[in-house]
Amino acid sequence: QLDSKMNALSGKIKALEAAKRSACGSGTFHAVRTVMDAANADLQNLGPDRVFGALVDLFQVDEKFTIAAEVTAGNSLTHIVVDTDKTAARLVRVLQDRCAGRATFIPINRLAAERGRNDSRAQVSNADSIPLINKIRCDDRIRPAVDQVFGRTLITRTVDVASQMSRMHDVNCVTLDGDQVNKQ
Repeated sequence: QLDSKMNALSGKIKALEAAKRSACGSGTFHAVRTVMDAANADLQNLGPDRVFGALVDLFQVDEKFTIAAEVTAGNSLTHIVVDTDKTAARLVRVLQDRCAGRATFIPINRLAAERGRNDSRAQVSNADSIPLINKIRCDDRIRPAVDQVFGRTLITRTVDVASQMSRMHDVNCVTLDGDQVNKQ
């Protein structure tokens, strides 16, 4: 009975990986997989305290807000969160050495330095809008990366409210259905 449960879980994992590969493209999937394999193989230099993973795997959001979060993040979902730019550079070399494609990295040390100088998170909250960042749950270690991607966006009830809030507060907005209004 344990074997059948393990086989069922293994099948689910393979199905989820196939869905992820399909969603982000096989090239990006291969690069992310190569980075994570390198991190697991070299725990001393690239272990879990240095290479956190693809952003999509590092946060949780209630199902109600999933579309808004996915639309807001876009391609950033496949960006790899790392501790420092030095770790990112080491991983770029790994990708080059293995001809494994390209990846985008989010080094926490760079974001933490910018955060103190430039806290531009969307803080407006009322009956028609809430900051998306308030609906994202993640480990505190990667909070600067999550703030970078989701922190300047409000979730609004309608596109009309989004347009109004965007102009009034100089923030990006997204509806629960994924319609976007950018501050530009």
